[in-house]
Amino acid sequence: MKDFRDPPFPYFGNKKYIASTVWELFGDVKRYIEPFAGALGCLLYRPEWHTKFYELVNDVNGYLVNAWRSVKNRPDETAHHAADMFSEADYHAKWRYLQAYDWKTLAARLENEPEYCEPKIGAWWIQVSCMAIGDATARMYNDESTLTSIPAIASHKGIYQYYADVPSDMTGMEYNLRKWFNGLAKRLSNVKVCCGGWEKVLTPSLVYNRDVGIFFDPPYAGVRNVYNRYSTPVSADVEAWIIENYKPPLKVILCGYGAEHDGLLALGWGKRAWKAHYGMNGKTGKVKVDTRDEQLWLSPTISPAANSLLLGGVRHEREASGLYTQAGLDRRRCGAGVLLEGDVVYWGARR
Repeated sequence: MKDFRDPPFPYFGNKKYIASTVWELFGDVKRYIEPFAGALGCLLYRPEWHTKFYELVNDVNGYLVNAWRSVKNRPDETAHHAADMFSEADYHAKWRYLQAYDWKTLAARLENEPEYCEPKIGAWWIQVSCMAIGDATARMYNDESTLTSIPAIASHKGIYQYYADVPSDMTGMEYNLRKWFNGLAKRLSNVKVCCGGWEKVLTPSLVYNRDVGIFFDPPYAGVRNVYNRYSTPVSADVEAWIIENYKPPLKVILCGYGAEHDGLLALGWGKRAWKAHYGMNGKTGKVKVDTRDEQLWLSPTISPAANSLLLGGVRHEREASGLYTQAGLDRRRCGAGVLLEGDVVYWGARR
């Protein structure tokens, strides 16, 4: 059966493959905030033993937030609308319907009404996302855009991956989606899903509290038109917010490429490289690995703890959980910092 922690749609930049590392670095924070929700890879793959006391996610994409709200609040109805294998004509018709839909009003209602959602719109957006090739879903926001590409009719993405033996009173796909969506709804039951600009969930009352972790995964530097043709890169704005507003004991992890946020290293931040998975090789069946230079920048409140951890200072509660082991850790000195596990560099003074 499908893993209930996976999103029901493909999403470029899903961070589920790095989730275990993120939670090792954060620990069981009491308040978790994700201003760029996307596929919720890190949140959904949070360890079961964590308390999950307060979790808040946000995205500016109204269609995306509506899909998550629909799955969370009305999983059976959303599954019913999503449970059909549609044709190319259906794909084009639903894409045009979504493009013509008043998405600005949708986003405004999502932003101002905490429980509001449109399950049919959410289901259709999930369907189109699973069948789309390229940037078809992003182009919905452009009133002048047209859709000329054919859908991936043989798609095995998202909701079109799994089937099961089912009762006779509903289709196999609907039965399977109901189980999947209800599993997601249970996990998201206490998660606050917001819609709006990323700074909306970074107010002082939310951020400056005891044991808070913020996971920033903005569109990377040089990426434009993520949501519509007028959108601009926000990666530099996020870094500027961090420089101006960060202060201990806040824990922050920032995602990016290459050296785009290396200005934080001079402020005592750490940096960790990783490789993203992005699908399967159709010929070999092996997971494809993104060869681009994915990085995590770690706030000073994380780096010292991680240094201590990897150099032998494992905290007793983590050791008891079995989450950390000392096997295979590489302990090498690297100038003023320490190079750990081959690809983790902590700069500045050791604390």
